[in-house]
Amino acid sequence: MKSKLVVHLYPGVHDKKNVIFVQFIYNDELIGIARKLGCRWSASKRVWYIAKSVENLRMLTRSFSAKAYIKQSGFANPSRPLSLPEREIKEKVRVSDLTKEDVKNLHAFVRFLRGKMLSESTVRTYYSHILDFLKYLKGKPIAEICNRDVSLFLEDVCV
Repeated sequence: MKSKLVVHLYPGVHDKKNVIFVQFIYNDELIGIARKLGCRWSASKRVWYIAKSVENLRMLTRSFSAKAYIKQSGFANPSRPLSLPEREIKEKVRVSDLTKEDVKNLHAFVRFLRGKMLSESTVRTYYSHILDFLKYLKGKPIAEICNRDVSLFLEDVCV
C-alpha cells in the first residue's frame, strides 16, 4: 500500500522558462528522487522544478508514483485523440470549405499544441482561430501564405 505522501505536478514559469513544478512535503526519499531525475530547487519559489516536456512529465509521474500519490493539474493530455476538432470539422464545416491538406495540417497543429502540454481550452481557442483563417484563405497553399494574408484576415474577419 502506498503511503499518504502526495506529489503535486503543475506547469509554471521559472527564470523565464517553462517548467514543471514538483511540490511535496519534506521527505528525504522524495528529495532523492527529485535530485536523481535532474530536478532543481528554487529557493525563491520554494519548490522543485524541471524543464517542461512530455518526456519529463512522464518520467516524473513514473518515478514518483512508486512512493506517493501523484496529482497533476494544468496539463493537457497530449495523447488524447483528436475527436473534438474532427467532430467540429464534420459538423460545422462543409468538406468543400477545407482541402484535405488543410484538414491534415490543422490536425497536425492540434497535436503540436497538445504536445506542448497547453490546456485543452487553449488548444480549442487556437484551433478555432486557425480554422477560421484556413476557411478565409480558401485552400491557398501554406507555402504561399504571406504576412499580408494575415493582415487581411485580421482586418476582414477579426475586426
